[in-house]
Amino acid sequence: MKKTFLVIAVLLLAWASAWQIADRPAPAGAPLFSERLQPQRLQTLAIAAPAEALTFARFLRDGEPHLLLVQRYAAGQVSGIDLQQALPGSANDPITLFNAQGYAALEQLRGAQTSVSADALLLPFDGTASQVAIGINYPEHGKEVALGDSFVFPKQTAATPHNASVPARDYLLDYEIELGFVTLEPLKRGTPPEYMGLVLASDYSDRAALMRHVNLMDVGSGAGFTQGKSEPGFMPVGNLLVIPRDYQAFYQTLQLELWCNGEKRQEANPARMTWGIQRILSETFAREGRTWQWNGQPVALPVDDGTIPPRTLFLSGTPAGVIYQKPALRQLFAGLSEAFFTLRWNQPQYIVEPFLRDAYRSGRFLQPGDTVVMRADRLGLISNRIVEQ
Repeated sequence: MKKTFLVIAVLLLAWASAWQIADRPAPAGAPLFSERLQPQRLQTLAIAAPAEALTFARFLRDGEPHLLLVQRYAAGQVSGIDLQQALPGSANDPITLFNAQGYAALEQLRGAQTSVSADALLLPFDGTASQVAIGINYPEHGKEVALGDSFVFPKQTAATPHNASVPARDYLLDYEIELGFVTLEPLKRGTPPEYMGLVLASDYSDRAALMRHVNLMDVGSGAGFTQGKSEPGFMPVGNLLVIPRDYQAFYQTLQLELWCNGEKRQEANPARMTWGIQRILSETFAREGRTWQWNGQPVALPVDDGTIPPRTLFLSGTPAGVIYQKPALRQLFAGLSEAFFTLRWNQPQYIVEPFLRDAYRSGRFLQPGDTVVMRADRLGLISNRIVEQ
């Protein structure tokens, strides 16, 4: 009996020693790109010809919001037709105006040119507080986080302007660049939309909150993702709203790029998405009535009686290159050991704590003073300063 207890004691001691060794910080992974951001790329964007897509921006004139039909974006200036001057009494929201005028009338519109600073552009459209987000929609991103299948979850936050600051607080703050699809009219199940708006979008995340609420046995359920991605300020969108004549062909030709402190981190071609926009819509409709937890309350996707409301933003997923890295085996071992030796056997979520401690100690997540820039020709620009609060 004494010999048995001695063996057990030695094994436990060895396990405890291995736990202490395993619970040491891991080195950060190497970046995917070596390219640096050239300052002039923040000043100029290609704009689609009106026959291909209509491009809208909003700005203030004499204290009132005005809508610009954009024709040129160069040297930090955005030029085009002031639609409130060309169409007196028209709406200063691009979705309202597009639904009233139609594509053909706006494509043919002529008027005096107006030029405004790109820095002064406002939120390009009036949105909603509940969005649809897709996880793991680029194969390369699935590989880097060790997940395979795409999934859907609600993101419960409203859009903020392209140059809004993003709070760091005590988050493990991560960036994600995404292509956003915007519904222009009520969208009914089984009826594909004729037009959709496109916008450059961000999907900032608190990886700590996400990991502490994720379903470790079924990550594809989306549990925890709403909690980790719905803080106020976690969704700046680009300074332009684009409505293509053929949105399904147009979006697959785009190239999205993200830089952090001038270093390129992400590059996305939406043609590589696992789910295209029609699959995203069908998967969203299929989950009507399902709920996810957010701040202790159940929330659902914005689908009611088979209808998605206008102005809903669909975040279509991010490519590889995020800060988050999948937990290493040594971190999982440390988590299991910590749960065992601290008698937290009934708290399986506790196994992620060594991983989160490593992440905080590494300092590799976004910090106050960092700058994140997202850019896509024919789509828009986002530039966010990371701040303490």
